[in-house]
Amino acid sequence: VEGGLRAHPENLFAAFPPLAQLLALPPLAIGFDRVPALLHWLSFIAAASAVHALAHRLGARPAAAACAALSCLLLPVAAMGPGFPAAEGWFLAPLLAAIAVMMAPHHRHHELLVGLLLGVAAAARLQALSWTLLVLALMLWRRRSWRPLLSVVPAWLVGAAPWWLKNLILLRDPVAPVFWQREGLETLWRDAGALRLQGLSLLDCLRQLPDRIGPETISLLPLAVCALLAARGGRDRRQLGVMVIFALPVWLCSGALLRFLIPVFVILLAMVASLARTRVTRVLAAAALLWCAGLGGWRSVALLRSVQSGSGLLESTAVATGRLLPNDPMQAYLAAELLPPEARVLLVAEPRCFGFPRAFVAPSQHDPSPLRELWSLTTTSTG
Repeated sequence: VEGGLRAHPENLFAAFPPLAQLLALPPLAIGFDRVPALLHWLSFIAAASAVHALAHRLGARPAAAACAALSCLLLPVAAMGPGFPAAEGWFLAPLLAAIAVMMAPHHRHHELLVGLLLGVAAAARLQALSWTLLVLALMLWRRRSWRPLLSVVPAWLVGAAPWWLKNLILLRDPVAPVFWQREGLETLWRDAGALRLQGLSLLDCLRQLPDRIGPETISLLPLAVCALLAARGGRDRRQLGVMVIFALPVWLCSGALLRFLIPVFVILLAMVASLARTRVTRVLAAAALLWCAGLGGWRSVALLRSVQSGSGLLESTAVATGRLLPNDPMQAYLAAELLPPEARVLLVAEPRCFGFPRAFVAPSQHDPSPLRELWSLTTTSTG
């Protein structure tokens, strides 16, 4: 749209991992606005396949592994998540594949593949940084050696290249926004539920665990109980269980939104599917998996019905966005095509810049407005 690869340093989100946007770019460039949603749905299919492989590696029977994979598509914490053009699937699929490869290495250099997949996950979402550390800690525990780092770290850099290389070229800061201290970040940490970054101590973060996780107790508790039973049946399961336990305080500190619990849920799904020592435990595992899938399916149907209109799903993009989005800006964006090609525009209180036909400046809700300095000068001169 802007005629080149340009930076948008006025918008915090422009520094975030760009994998989902880069994959969406080709179909969007030729007008296929719905294709990114389809691609994201396929990324959840890939994630479900990784759950199936991980469950199989842990000893699950084919039917239980398939049920765990189905539940991955109907997670209660991500109602209709596979159908939205977001980044969760592109983060989840390589992360789960990396864990599955680590738990079942089939060749000598599997560390390279694990590192590459973890890097791809980091190129999709910042949450992958903490999960990379958790997976590496588990790998070092399993190998009881530091040698895997010699393979994992370079491969991770290659996999994460869309993130750090983009930021290096455009912002001269390859790890942005990890170490940023710019104004406005406090509102980002608040909205993301990053308790540690809001100034809370680790103990204060842990005290908030019951309240933060409370809304999902109904879906998480059955999985946790069955996973605990499964952890008694093998070393691999116990190690995954320990990683999940450590993942909870990491989740509290770095971003305590319920949808950020998706990796915890899917790992528990694989563990629960492996609980098949007796008929009683098989029934318990099946009940927990079906309960999770049923609850997620019910929430997805409820959400789908709330956003549907009389015309159903077969709507144009303009009609759908105009009905679903508050203050839909697309009509103004279409009118902006009358502006001269060299026009530059500041979008005020509107960070949704997709579809704007000219070069623009669009600070997010977490960034100071470029007008503030001008307003300060104007006020000073007036005074």
